[in-house]
Amino acid sequence: MVKKRKYTGYIVTLFTAIFMCACFLSGGKAACAKVKVQVKGDTVTVSGKGELKSRINVKNPGRIKNIIVKKGVTALPYNAFSNFKRFDRVTIAPSVKTIGQGAFYNCKEIGILTIPGDFTVKEAGDADEAAYMVSSGYRRMKIGTVRFNTQLLIKNTDIFYSDNLKVMKKDKNYKSIDGVIYSKDGKQIVRVPARRKEIVVEDGCEEFCIASVFYCMLDSEGDSYPGCDVEKIVIPPSVKKVDDKKYIGISIDSEIDVAKKMQNPGEGLILNTESLDIESLFVLNDNFLYENGGEYYGCTYSYLAQRYPARLEKTDDTYIFDKKIILKYEGKAENVIIPDGITEIYKDAFSNNDNMKSITFPDSVQIIGACAFDDCSELIKVNWGSGIRKIGKCAFWDCNNLKDIVIPDTVDTIEEGTYTGTGWTVLDIPEHVKYIGDSAFASDHVTYKYKRTVTIHGDSKNYADNAFEGYRTTLVFEKSDTDKYANWYVHMSGYYKEDAIKYVCNMDNCISDISGYQCQFSSSKNFKKNVKTVWIKKDRKQFTVKLSGVKKYTYGRVRPYTVRDNKKVYGRWVVEKYENSY
Repeated sequence: MVKKRKYTGYIVTLFTAIFMCACFLSGGKAACAKVKVQVKGDTVTVSGKGELKSRINVKNPGRIKNIIVKKGVTALPYNAFSNFKRFDRVTIAPSVKTIGQGAFYNCKEIGILTIPGDFTVKEAGDADEAAYMVSSGYRRMKIGTVRFNTQLLIKNTDIFYSDNLKVMKKDKNYKSIDGVIYSKDGKQIVRVPARRKEIVVEDGCEEFCIASVFYCMLDSEGDSYPGCDVEKIVIPPSVKKVDDKKYIGISIDSEIDVAKKMQNPGEGLILNTESLDIESLFVLNDNFLYENGGEYYGCTYSYLAQRYPARLEKTDDTYIFDKKIILKYEGKAENVIIPDGITEIYKDAFSNNDNMKSITFPDSVQIIGACAFDDCSELIKVNWGSGIRKIGKCAFWDCNNLKDIVIPDTVDTIEEGTYTGTGWTVLDIPEHVKYIGDSAFASDHVTYKYKRTVTIHGDSKNYADNAFEGYRTTLVFEKSDTDKYANWYVHMSGYYKEDAIKYVCNMDNCISDISGYQCQFSSSKNFKKNVKTVWIKKDRKQFTVKLSGVKKYTYGRVRPYTVRDNKKVYGRWVVEKYENSY
């Protein structure tokens, strides 16, 4: 009896040693506390701590109706549940932070899916079906209700093809009403479930967000896939604004059925509100417009003028809002004269007009909106009034035949890209101009060859570094006070060659009446490490510098200088960040 106990002790000790060795060889504690999968009846339970490493395989997967992932599990792998077809319920604990692409790849339907709202999708390389990540590829898995059990990241709603979306009551930003997600205060509609065909926006909602229905998903190549199936939207009287910038998730795409169903205005989109502002009308036209055979249907400006006659009227092919803002011009005149009393040309109002050769503004016009005359290919003359103050973003973008540019003395703001791609060669910037945005007067692939001169009469402190970007552009600074040189600047670009050992630099513009340029390069943005300083003569357009300590990025900066009383007087630094790709 004593011998038997002795041998039993040896056996226990031996198995303990083998188990400990296995744990050690597998990574210690992590291996001992691995995630387990148990099957009982029609339910699969995943439990433990950490990451589930591989997809779940069971015999006769068709009998499985429920999946439970318990607290402690932190990640699910690619194709985790791809062998199953239908579930009544899938419950994933809040502890799960990462879910692999295609987790439910071949699954056709889930009744109720409970899932964290803040999970991250782990994408499977360059798979074309990245758009559906936790769904079933092109077929789109049907889900009755998605319940989020943690704070919601709105982009995660775009993945699911469901009838209902329900956030938890404790969510700080959102709430669900009848399976539709609204802002916490109920004033903005945020997301309509993808399987809904019709949505009646709750009365009391004040803002219809376009992203609530125009969301879509993207694959690894950036191609979009349909998001919401909605075909009819009813807007209540409480809505005061239509917005196209808020709550954008993975992506946004206006190519959905609702626009195509609106060949008879008022059937697909029913506007019961009387309080929309000009931006809302612009957004409706921009998104709910359908073209077929050269004809436009839906929210045309003609329809909107009929729907809101007190605010939007048509006069001589021109749609005017509140009698003072031109929202859209649809005429074909060569010489356009803006009527007196107009204060603003709204964004895109004349864009892509290939008939207009001249435009004349009255003194009443103060603001030119973004892209107002974008790509007006025949425009050659702009006659300004005396009231203009602001010229908006890309207002005259790609007007290649516009060569004679005059900036009135009354202008104080010129936004980014305003005159990019125009054909000017001589330009005067009046002293009154206080701000000029990025690439406002930059050359493009057509105009880069032009030799240009810019005379700046005022303080350039708030002019973008690349405002006058152009390889053959000369800047002349005429400010005569003691700060004459303080805001002089140039822009420098470049590229790497020969395995990032050499860097070829281009002076994108130059300055008259200076001695040269000081250029510095460094591996740190504060120019403290591996600093290389190069002095360039004023007439030199290109140079090559050898660098050491090159990493992913290199920082370069340049400033002009002149010599006065045997001392160097410097302009301001312009800093650029270069990616070291070769």
